[in-house]
Amino acid sequence: MATLLTINIVLLAQQQINTSVYSQLWFVDNGIVDRGDFLPESMFLPVMVHLKTKPIELLVLPDRVQISLPSSGGMAFDDALARAQKFIDKASIGFKVVGVNVGYTFHDNGAPGRYMQRAKALFIGQNNPLYEEFNGQHATAGITLRKPVDENGHLQIDIRSGRAMHNGTPLYGNQEILTLNASQEYIVDSSEGVGQALQRIPSILDTITALVDRFEAGLPGGV
Repeated sequence: MATLLTINIVLLAQQQINTSVYSQLWFVDNGIVDRGDFLPESMFLPVMVHLKTKPIELLVLPDRVQISLPSSGGMAFDDALARAQKFIDKASIGFKVVGVNVGYTFHDNGAPGRYMQRAKALFIGQNNPLYEEFNGQHATAGITLRKPVDENGHLQIDIRSGRAMHNGTPLYGNQEILTLNASQEYIVDSSEGVGQALQRIPSILDTITALVDRFEAGLPGGV
């Protein structure tokens, strides 16, 4: 079973961001969130802003902005994406790269072992010259795939064993588990380019979901 854990947007700035501008009052006055939305984990420091609310989570650093979107989809996702667009419009920050990062895990009701073994059988076959070295019981295998997409963009997928976290909490008893992390990035040179990249996010998620389904169905031993 594939489980979607994380969706986030990373925007790399053209120049250093003055993070002190983005106070609680700034977010309220610009209609990003309401006064009652702030959660206790929010932090507003001279060198870093971590906005944490139920509608949206946003991190502002001197070189980048990271926006976390709900993995549940539906109206909550659409609302968070609209707030992200509003922040970008109001913040007047020049960006050079927009990346969409998506994280999945594979497990059988929380048990990761079967997927780990099936992935290893796919990635390390007997014809692989390293097969003898990495065919032990506790050995794992992974792969990185990358291709150009659209104009000025690329899609990269990393599949490997790792430990999964959600909201800072280890999952699946902190066992090693098969993870798939997908990243689609675009080089941009204008606010219009940023907007176009954000508009592609729903179709990017559809593409990645289809790739995850194909990978899972094609693993040795079936779904």
